[in-house]
Amino acid sequence: VTTVRYTPTVAGEYILECTQLCGANHGAMRAKVEVLASEADFDVALRPIMAAIIYPPADPVIRGRDLLASDVYPCYTCHALSDLSSANWIGQVGPALNGVADRAATTRSAATGQTPAEYLYTAIHNPQGYLVPGYGPLMPQLNVPECQVWDIVSYLATQSSTGQAPFTVDIPPQCVVSADSSGAEATAEATSESTAEATSESTAEATVEATAEATTVGGQALQQIGNAGPNGTPTAEMTVEVTTEVTAEPTAIQATIAP
Repeated sequence: VTTVRYTPTVAGEYILECTQLCGANHGAMRAKVEVLASEADFDVALRPIMAAIIYPPADPVIRGRDLLASDVYPCYTCHALSDLSSANWIGQVGPALNGVADRAATTRSAATGQTPAEYLYTAIHNPQGYLVPGYGPLMPQLNVPECQVWDIVSYLATQSSTGQAPFTVDIPPQCVVSADSSGAEATAEATSESTAEATSESTAEATVEATAEATTVGGQALQQIGNAGPNGTPTAEMTVEVTTEVTAEPTAIQATIAP
């Protein structure tokens, strides 16, 4: 096993790829890493993400899609799904999930005696309960939490030839997220606060740098010093003149400040 540690120095987005042939769908084992320039930028990027977790979308279809696209579970390593192809859902080990809602509503429901929603739930929660013809018992038990399973079922129900769910998915009451605008407000507020903090920190750094540039030792300096405002323009300005005087006594530096 080879371990490589690298500290990025340039902000931007980078793609990581697995370089060890370690298993099925190896070519899709990629991850995106975003490097930020400062801790303030990190806070700006992180807070909306945290707000979205604390206040999830009310629509279970959106929650299910977001969950699968996040690659929290390794479903993409074995299954293909065109709607999520940009998220590396190009697996070839298990059955493709394109049109899975149509099959759940017809052949799969008829073969299992379950409703389409129950079939999809079982396929995720107990993958050995029913095996699709032509495939072996390869899918592991992932122990996906109950409500997340129903979110995924709600999303997969939309993967049909029409793009509409051909059957109804009844979400258990404990998994229902009420439609509340506080989630959006919390996200906006978090973004606003983070941006304000980052702006304040940048302004403070700019002021310190400007003051440092205006200071000289053993010479004369005439410098315009301004406290940069949020838009980069000076909010206050003064002229500082520094002169040196050499006598028989120890050198004294006199400073005259003219408004």
